[in-house]
Amino acid sequence: MQENEQYRTIRLLKTIFPGFEDMLEQLYRQDPVFREIAMEIRECIEKQEMIYQETGKRSGSYTETINELEEELLMYLNNDKYSNQSNDEK
Repeated sequence: MQENEQYRTIRLLKTIFPGFEDMLEQLYRQDPVFREIAMEIRECIEKQEMIYQETGKRSGSYTETINELEEELLMYLNNDKYSNQSNDEK
């Protein structure tokens, strides 16, 4: 079951952040804080979709939370990208 959640989370992140596929998998495996944020965003998106299917409306609070989590993950991805570039230059 845990592997299924991991697969769903990584697959979702790849649709949100195209171009970061390898980095997403690496960070998800190695960084527990990144993994926790990633799981939170997946859970929020799944809950929002459930609400949308039931009501036809998106939850403003979930949308706001999802946007905040996306920004947080993007900072992780950009920081990792720049640290990898500086390591490559050494």
